[in-house]
Amino acid sequence: MSESASDTRTKTEVVVRFVATQIFALVNYGHTGSLLQLPKNVHLASIAIFFCYPTLIIGQLVYGITQAISYSWKQTQKAEDDPKPDLSFYLQGILGARALSNPDLERDHAANAKQLIPLFQASHLSLQRTTYRTSWKWFGRVFACLAVLTQSICSAVLFVRREDQNSCLGFDLLNGVAAIASAITGTMSLIILLMRVEWQVTRPMRMKAKNQPEMTAILSQLAIAFFGFGWVGNSFFYQLVFLVFQQNRFFEMAVVITVIYVFRKEFFKRIGVPQSWFQSVSLGSVAFMAGVDFLAVFITSILELVEIDNGGWKDPLSDRLLII
Repeated sequence: MSESASDTRTKTEVVVRFVATQIFALVNYGHTGSLLQLPKNVHLASIAIFFCYPTLIIGQLVYGITQAISYSWKQTQKAEDDPKPDLSFYLQGILGARALSNPDLERDHAANAKQLIPLFQASHLSLQRTTYRTSWKWFGRVFACLAVLTQSICSAVLFVRREDQNSCLGFDLLNGVAAIASAITGTMSLIILLMRVEWQVTRPMRMKAKNQPEMTAILSQLAIAFFGFGWVGNSFFYQLVFLVFQQNRFFEMAVVITVIYVFRKEFFKRIGVPQSWFQSVSLGSVAFMAGVDFLAVFITSILELVEIDNGGWKDPLSDRLLII
């Protein structure tokens, strides 16, 4: 039996839903970055990567959790009479919040990386926490955050239902990944807003641990985002990695990468290549790969939509949910 017009989507509906979902996800992610007080260069780079790989938000959370575990372990090695960090410090540190290093500077995410210090790098002993008052701007941000979070959750629900019906197009898959990532991002924004906490470096930083450069952090997060997007979106480079290493070479690859990372200083010194140069080239290469990967998936989705007669099964629930 052929499907009636009311049971199918038009191609225009598919495209409009895709554009709306991507815009909502980008705006939501950008808003979260401003709440976290990210430096301008990191903020813009993260937005560009998020557009290609929405799973970047998962990479950032995993990276934050590993930083929290590392910081917590270092605290156990210190004297017992030192003040211990509280839950808000760990929670905001995991989310990626920054502390303002100079009290004379205005709190603005456009400040450079030297003025905005990640919490785990600054140390809780050097920070002062302040709770800001609510305002109409704060209530407006909370309302906007709830609206976008509702939109994202509804889109994610429709994606899961469509996946159960085995009627997902390429655009539906991209929408689903973006919607789930946007829901995570919206939850983060809501947590930050409800905590109403800001951080200020007020004492010389006592923590002398080696601070990871921004590019190293972004590369670590992007690696997780790449495999997350590839696993869900079946991307080109993800398939290529598994094609190259399909002969049970993952263990050997992991050993090589671990050895290079542990002895990275000696390795780069011996081959005469500055580590900063290698990181810049690596970040540029991975960013280029992300762009090509997204374009490949996007073009494949367009060709798929052109070849079919309509947009496929229309979820009856879509007309009753508050989504665009």
